[in-house]
Amino acid sequence: MLVRFLPLLLLALGGLGGAQVLPNRFYNFTSPANYSNSNITNATTSYQRVTNLWDGFQVARGTITHVVEPLPIAKDELTPPPNMKPLHCQYRLPKDFIWGWASSASQIEGAVDADGRGPSVWDNVAHKVPGFLKKNETFDIANNHYYMYKQDFQRLKAMGVPYYSMTISWSRIFPSDSGEVNKAGLQHYIDEVNYLLENGIQPIVTLYHWDIPQVLQDKYGGWLDRKVVQDFANYARVMFEALPKVKLWLTLNEPQVFCNDYADWPDEGVPDHVFPTFGLNSTQRKYICGHNALLAHASAVHIYRTEIEPKYGKGKISFANSWDYTPSYSNSSEDILASERSLDFTAGWFGQPVYIDGEYPQSIRDVVYETLPRFTEEEKSLVLNSTDFYAWDGYTGHPVRASDDFSSCVTSQGDSENWPECFDEVFTLPGDWLIGNRADVGVSNWLYQTPRYFREGIVWAWSHFKPLEIIIPESGFSVWKENEMTEAQARYDDTRVSYLHDYLHQALKLIHEDKVKLSGIIAWSMYDNIEWRQGRDTRFGLQYFDYNHMKVYFKKSAFYMRDFFNHYMTQE
Repeated sequence: MLVRFLPLLLLALGGLGGAQVLPNRFYNFTSPANYSNSNITNATTSYQRVTNLWDGFQVARGTITHVVEPLPIAKDELTPPPNMKPLHCQYRLPKDFIWGWASSASQIEGAVDADGRGPSVWDNVAHKVPGFLKKNETFDIANNHYYMYKQDFQRLKAMGVPYYSMTISWSRIFPSDSGEVNKAGLQHYIDEVNYLLENGIQPIVTLYHWDIPQVLQDKYGGWLDRKVVQDFANYARVMFEALPKVKLWLTLNEPQVFCNDYADWPDEGVPDHVFPTFGLNSTQRKYICGHNALLAHASAVHIYRTEIEPKYGKGKISFANSWDYTPSYSNSSEDILASERSLDFTAGWFGQPVYIDGEYPQSIRDVVYETLPRFTEEEKSLVLNSTDFYAWDGYTGHPVRASDDFSSCVTSQGDSENWPECFDEVFTLPGDWLIGNRADVGVSNWLYQTPRYFREGIVWAWSHFKPLEIIIPESGFSVWKENEMTEAQARYDDTRVSYLHDYLHQALKLIHEDKVKLSGIIAWSMYDNIEWRQGRDTRFGLQYFDYNHMKVYFKKSAFYMRDFFNHYMTQE
């Protein structure tokens, strides 16, 4: 249990003092006085250890293999398209409203084995499970952002984007399980952040976006073992110390999603030798992962508040939630209960322990009581109030109604096929109308354009969790079959513009009519990227990415977003 080793953990994760610098690429970070250096080897051995982790991989490489200096952005690239949507709302946004674009390391960086990086679990499944990613896509090259980041950031600057939400690749910092930090990987992110700041762009940094080092999955099951809490806390401290100029942090991106994914992978064809789960069943995998994720987040926040902020000044930190707002389909008592239950199992799973009482929702405790880990009193104190704002990746929503066997399902303990959630999702309304325009997200139908539910979801979170403020770290739309369009067609992304138009205008109403302290919205994504299992087929980019020639072009949506905030931001 964490409470047993928390004092030792905080000791063992001491500050930067006493770090032993080794020649070349690797050094051991944070060694307390009584720590044995027997696990520290010379740099040559360390490099060989990481190289060995890539045995069996056939890694593709792009033509550019070094960081390049940017070229000027041509003036005609900044010429807006015709027929832009008019902006007529009388409301205004506060002058300090946060807006920008987002991406994640795994999805855009490429250079997966460069500069001492080790493989992540996603690299492993992409290479070793045929067909797991569409068209056998890998993350090997992606958008080559690792080498092209200066050019990419100049494009943000040219478009006037003031914030950029980025993520760190954990396996670039700790490529192996030796406790040694990869100096080259760390320096790369220091350089990225400094370059953003030099160009007037504020970074928002996420520590974890689904790419845990494969070596930790092999060693103890990654998020399925309590050891991950200490490893994540150590990683967090390294990044906090390395990037003191960053003042907006997210520890985890969408733990609801990655814990569900890790629970499902073994049942979706991922063999145990590729993704070891040490005999746990899917329910155990899901809720143990979630529990450890909350403790890892809270431990990182404790480090940030007690060690980093006193040294470098105040910042803000949270984690990004992912859930769909699910109102009741009708006014029936069972549908209302089904809606409450749905929100318990998604938003409440991570929200109630952090924002309300340090406990999981009662509905979850009732049905998975044999599997669900329990927080000790010390852990409750650690987790409760461990954020400075509520972060919700607000993409969509849909109604739910009670399953036909709702009454018996909620007490069935697994006998019902609808257990444990016991509700049905609804994506059509009377008259067979879809709840909104459907996005292209593969066989899943999770994403629809539903601005009403976006607004209602934020109001619900504001009243239910009572945070100090709310920030939307991700929101975006994938246009149907955009991957099959020509560059000229894809750049005219009016469907995405419609999505942004509707959602951003709801933000104005949330602030002025609902009196919610909504402090920012970040669009997903900076450009088309490797959208996980959908590969290149599903595209969310505000910029078109030409994978054949590795070139980037602004879409209409990029201009719309710029114009919206230029128009509605309160001037000094």
